[in-house]
Amino acid sequence: MNIVFKSKLRNFRDVMRLQGVDNMKTLETLSVLILIRWMRQNKGEMGQLSWSKLVELPINEMVQLLKKEVNFLRNQLHKKLHNFNQMYENVNVLREYVQFVNDMTFEHDEIGHLYRDMVEELLSDKETPFNNHHLGKVMVNFARPHSKDVILDPIAGPGWLLVEAYKFILERERELKDPLLIGMEINNVLSFVAEVSLRLQGVTNPIIITKDLLEKYNSEDISADVILSILPSGKRVDSFVEPTLHKKLDTDREELLNLQLVIELLKPQGRCAIVVPDGVLSGNSPAHKKIRQQLVKENNLQAIISLPFGYIHSYSQHASLLLLAKDIEIKRVWYYDMNGKNDRRFEMRENDALREEFKLMQQAFQIQVLKQGELGADSEIEVATKQKNWFVEVSKVESPDYYLYPNFYRQNEDEQFRGKDSTLLLDEITSLEGEITTKIKILESLLEDWRK
Repeated sequence: MNIVFKSKLRNFRDVMRLQGVDNMKTLETLSVLILIRWMRQNKGEMGQLSWSKLVELPINEMVQLLKKEVNFLRNQLHKKLHNFNQMYENVNVLREYVQFVNDMTFEHDEIGHLYRDMVEELLSDKETPFNNHHLGKVMVNFARPHSKDVILDPIAGPGWLLVEAYKFILERERELKDPLLIGMEINNVLSFVAEVSLRLQGVTNPIIITKDLLEKYNSEDISADVILSILPSGKRVDSFVEPTLHKKLDTDREELLNLQLVIELLKPQGRCAIVVPDGVLSGNSPAHKKIRQQLVKENNLQAIISLPFGYIHSYSQHASLLLLAKDIEIKRVWYYDMNGKNDRRFEMRENDALREEFKLMQQAFQIQVLKQGELGADSEIEVATKQKNWFVEVSKVESPDYYLYPNFYRQNEDEQFRGKDSTLLLDEITSLEGEITTKIKILESLLEDWRK
């Protein structure tokens, strides 16, 4: 984050808190004013008066004009913007917001970054998974969207994954038409933030809908070629769930229902990169087993990538990135483990070591999965990723219960024990314990002799 801007933002946030305005209200108010300024400067959609003239108006005239423009945004974007109404009640506070936005740099290449930094700072006390920058790029690189795709994030948050998808397409297609970017987000403020995020990047018509798809959806009305999402974790759904969804998966686990939803909405030959809590891979309930069967048999699970512990802030457990390639025959599932033993390099998120690990993982995926080649025994990638990646035959995954947890199939020093009868294993362990006990007694005897 720009250090000067970060300092100004934190000071402004603290001033607003002292005046009784919480971070979400500040985020919505700043987002509204940023979008108004952006549209005035770039689109000419908000009347003839320039932003520079607007900020010089007497406060009462400014408030009246802002009311008209906020109503315009409500009608155009179908957003409720509840919190902004309260800003009219204290014109002095509103003037401070306008001045803060007026002081921001609005160059096209910079405003998107500043806005993202602002959102993350104001959401920093929330349990949100939206500040994993490099993960978003990795997910998009795997899904490889293009402008003709329908691209969906059913739990969009501030829209970062959709922004990364747009950037990916923009870098690769010269004559770019607006791709169909669709985001669903139940929170009114985050829904509006996602809209602003995409518009500041140059997307003219993003579709961001304030809606919980678990409550009402129809796969005939909405389906996608590419789905990118970080699923919620650890909650039980206590609200109404679409009956057709419940019939397909009888559970109240939020992450399982959302995963079922993703499966329903992914088009034939669609691609999906989605982050799930590891409980999805190892849970023993009938719903867990059924969703895993669908992933393997119907949606062609290509890869499971174990992310560093704690990387997804909102998860209290490990997380994995799943890659799906619907209707492409998959005979083996590729595993990659980013949790090295005693590896503390990734405790600082988004650091150089983590970026390098993501890069190596993607190179290994390209060679082994997409090109179906082998890593050379002495190659840099082989040396760097040794014992971090392996294949498991789909036939092996199918039994028992489509169990997908990485450690169950890990090829490491414990491989010598895998597949052995439990009685034989116990005998071997008992024998080893006996040898250790004997050696301890010998050592104690030697120490006793030495003391004498």
